[in-house]
Amino acid sequence: MSVPPAPTDFEFPEADHGHGSYDPFRTYRPRLIVGLGLGAALALLIGAAAAAAERRLEPLEWLGFGIALVLFCAAPLVLLRTGAVLTSVGLLLAGGVLSIFVPAYFAGGLKAPQVIWLLVIPLVCPLYFGSRVTLAAGLLSLIAFSVLYGLEVWGRLPPPAMETTDFSMFVNLSIGALFVMAVSISTHRAIRRSRGSLLELQRDFEARSDALDESESSKSAIIDSAVTGLISADADDRIVACNPAACDLLGYEHEEVIGRSVAELIVPDGMREAHRSAYQNAVSHPETAPFSEPRELVALRKDGSQLPVEVTLQPIQGGGAGVFMAQLRDLSPQRQAEALVRRREQQLRQAQRLEGVGRLAGGVAHDFNNLLTVIGGYSENIEVDSSVTESVRDQAREITRAADRAATITRQMLAFSRAQNLHLGPVDLHDLLADLEMTIHSLVPPGIELELQLADALWSVRANETELERSVMNLVTNSVHAMPHGGRIVIQTEYLEEASARLHPDLDPGCYALLCVTDDGTGMTPEVLDHVFEPFFTTKEIGKGTGLGLASVYGVVHQCGGHIEIVSALEQGTRVEVYLPIDDEPKGSVVARVETPVTILPTNFLLLVDDESGIRDLVSGRLRREGYRVVEAADAEEAIALIAPQADDLALLISDVVMPNGSGASLASTLRKDRPDLPIIFMSGFAGDDAPDLMRDFPDAVFLAKPLRMDSLLGVVGRLVEPAVVPGDGGPADSTG
Repeated sequence: MSVPPAPTDFEFPEADHGHGSYDPFRTYRPRLIVGLGLGAALALLIGAAAAAAERRLEPLEWLGFGIALVLFCAAPLVLLRTGAVLTSVGLLLAGGVLSIFVPAYFAGGLKAPQVIWLLVIPLVCPLYFGSRVTLAAGLLSLIAFSVLYGLEVWGRLPPPAMETTDFSMFVNLSIGALFVMAVSISTHRAIRRSRGSLLELQRDFEARSDALDESESSKSAIIDSAVTGLISADADDRIVACNPAACDLLGYEHEEVIGRSVAELIVPDGMREAHRSAYQNAVSHPETAPFSEPRELVALRKDGSQLPVEVTLQPIQGGGAGVFMAQLRDLSPQRQAEALVRRREQQLRQAQRLEGVGRLAGGVAHDFNNLLTVIGGYSENIEVDSSVTESVRDQAREITRAADRAATITRQMLAFSRAQNLHLGPVDLHDLLADLEMTIHSLVPPGIELELQLADALWSVRANETELERSVMNLVTNSVHAMPHGGRIVIQTEYLEEASARLHPDLDPGCYALLCVTDDGTGMTPEVLDHVFEPFFTTKEIGKGTGLGLASVYGVVHQCGGHIEIVSALEQGTRVEVYLPIDDEPKGSVVARVETPVTILPTNFLLLVDDESGIRDLVSGRLRREGYRVVEAADAEEAIALIAPQADDLALLISDVVMPNGSGASLASTLRKDRPDLPIIFMSGFAGDDAPDLMRDFPDAVFLAKPLRMDSLLGVVGRLVEPAVVPGDGGPADSTG
């Protein structure tokens, strides 16, 4: 028969007492049994040796000692081999009773001192081995008492004979044994109930502990996942807890923060004393501290940078080591958003201001161009008049040059106001700047270094090539003027997939080419930057600048659908960024003047319509000298009334665009109802937004911008009609309005 191996951890099943009791000696009972067995065997050997030294032991005594020794040694072996606890305990009881009974038998029976152990054993058993072992121990004690009393009564006890024990001693010992059994069993039951109560308390404690752990884990998870930085500090201003958001906010690792002083860690130098004073006051007088009131402060990060934060300080009730909890909220995104809002508001105000100035500039340019047309036209007439002296002719040329310079100013004004009709098309920015490099170098004096850093063109931009060249020249000229003592100018190009991500609200999403002109000159103050695009605003000395350079660049760039940005600071140079959109217009979408072959009409009269009498006199006089018959009218209504009887004889319409009592476009539409092939020349000092529609409705018309050059006008008229008479032959009289 095989013996099951004993468990190595000395654990064994227990009887279920129905209370779910917990035995605190469960783990240690096997060791107790082993210890009791070996200890009892050793004590038995010592006791036997001591008894043998005093007197000669009887063979029966040696036999009793031998059997008890075998039982004491067998108990641990049985337990280790089989794990049978009750059997091992039974062997210990049998050995114990036998080792007590035999000496008592030879020492006087119930009067022997060894008998007292027969009461101690049942009293101790419930503490370690349960009620069944206690009951067995008590019964064995009663049996031993009974046997000893019977042997004494019958006179069978060995000599030396002792005085006969009376019956009362037997009764008392028996009652004592019964009482010990009752007490032991009651004790065991009380212990079992106590163990049950302890078990319930333990389970409740474990449940509460688990709930507390779960609550703490939940709180830790919530705190760790919070986007607000949380820092707990003790009364000495030392950090005892810090969540990941606060560590990320300040740029530290968690272990770098714990135990550090708040003042030394995150408070800037100039604010530390004030922080320490306020913190100690809050610790000493929490009732007066301004809790729950957010304050905007500056926090010091690990890298030395300062961060705007909103701090809310809260006391911790029963917080252990920590006494205050500080909530830190990063205000950087809010500050950036506020700055962006202020920037956009400023851009909006600037755009509104420039819009008003632009309308004013456009209106002034219209009237100014009319005046320049008259001034320049008459100076040209004087130049070609053979009767004037050379001195007068030179003076006329100076007048013409002055008119041309004035015309440049009006063109810049119109560019700023975006009122000029720019022909936009694809422009290769790389090629344009490469071709312009020699011209740009001619503008730069020897003390200034010029560098072009041109990226390969990924796409063409949508712009007007001529105006874009002028804009680049203006930017370079401004940079040169900003460096009177020399310096460096860098012209760069870059191609951006998504330029609108650079926080320019007036840029539509899409691809842009970025043109940058950077210098290390004197730079500009914020006050100058606020007005830099306004026309006639200049920081140059009187007579050295018109203040229209950047204004015209602003208008050209915005008319191209782009954006211009200037970044500058005093004594730190200037960077001008020009964003130009990709040319993704389908072919044919950009309206341009189409010069179609015109059939030369018979010699008939020309109709000249303009609300400015000076221009009518100038143009009609020059045309008549060239042999044309001219009919003049001040507006569209007068023109229709004059030519109604002879509309079929009309050879050419020359009309201003913007007039009272009907525009040039409405007049042309009326005349072309009967004469679809009628040639048309439009003139305007300020066509505004009507120019694209005008050229779309009359694609074969010719558009001439004021101020007019008479040679240009005569050249266009000569392509469309022939003179009625030879100039100077005294031809037929003109009919005038």
